[in-house]
Amino acid sequence: MKTCLTIRVQSLISSFVAVLWLLPLCLAAQGSPPTLSGGQYSGGTFSFTVNGPPSTTWSVYKSSNLQFWTSLGSVYLAGGTGTVSDNNAGGSYNFYLLSDGSVYSPVIGFVRIEVDSGHSKLIANQLNNGGNDISVALINGPASDPNGIYNTVLYLWQGGGYDIYSFFTDADALYYFGASSGDGWYDLNTGSIQHSALNPGAGAVVYNPQSANITLTLIGLVPAGSYTFPINPGYNLLSLVAPVSASLNDVYFPGKSDPNGGFNDVLYLPNGGGYDVDQYFTAADADYYFGQDAGDGWYDALGALQPARTQVGSDFYVLRNGTGSSWTQIYFLP
Repeated sequence: MKTCLTIRVQSLISSFVAVLWLLPLCLAAQGSPPTLSGGQYSGGTFSFTVNGPPSTTWSVYKSSNLQFWTSLGSVYLAGGTGTVSDNNAGGSYNFYLLSDGSVYSPVIGFVRIEVDSGHSKLIANQLNNGGNDISVALINGPASDPNGIYNTVLYLWQGGGYDIYSFFTDADALYYFGASSGDGWYDLNTGSIQHSALNPGAGAVVYNPQSANITLTLIGLVPAGSYTFPINPGYNLLSLVAPVSASLNDVYFPGKSDPNGGFNDVLYLPNGGGYDVDQYFTAADADYYFGQDAGDGWYDALGALQPARTQVGSDFYVLRNGTGSSWTQIYFLP
């Protein structure tokens, strides 16, 4: 017997459930799926280690959207271990899984985020890498400076503001602080390396003071399970848990609406040069306020329902004007 893997997003304050994305694959009720680990990206090649039953052969599949998969050949686990390498892993993100025809592995992949010179960018970690320690999951691509001037800066959102850290290689940290604890994100005030988590669904900002663009590469497993986030009064920095592009109108975000337009949730969605700013209205409240409506969702100042589409590797701000609530994103086997 097999069950198919469906990924959904559900609001705690609503009975509605929206299918956010779907893997057109099935999981066998029995069998031992291989584990995927040790992902590395270099020069357009992505590789990872496979551990599974010895002397078994597994088909390898690749996807750029977690919906449509193409074959990359196969890997033989002599002694229970093998390596998969994709020499054409171009693009900003790709994902991989293995199957023997009845059993499927977890999904591993990478997301690459370019940050322009002299600019800041909202980033999201939508892949699980151990405990999502920033000094483990977010050290591929930041720039280091032994003088502490042109280091990449991370603004890690903590619910009401940011913890601010700078990236140092081990050698540069030793030069600047007189002591070091390896490559990672350091507190300039204390000289200590930081191990805070940047989990899927949370948000951060990266600033690049270098004269050239940098590209951050995040590697890990596509999340599964249930993730709940508070929507607090005031500003919130959030992302979709899964590495997908989706409209925030379609994921049943627990938005707060006001027919008078005074206490609605406000969305600040990055657009590459600033933010699209929209308000949340239910259909009834939009009809009352604008004299027209196109359903529940995010509306601009002219009363037009906006796509409000978030991108892979990015996050967004929501200003909650009123009492808080919770948003649960659920990724599960039905």
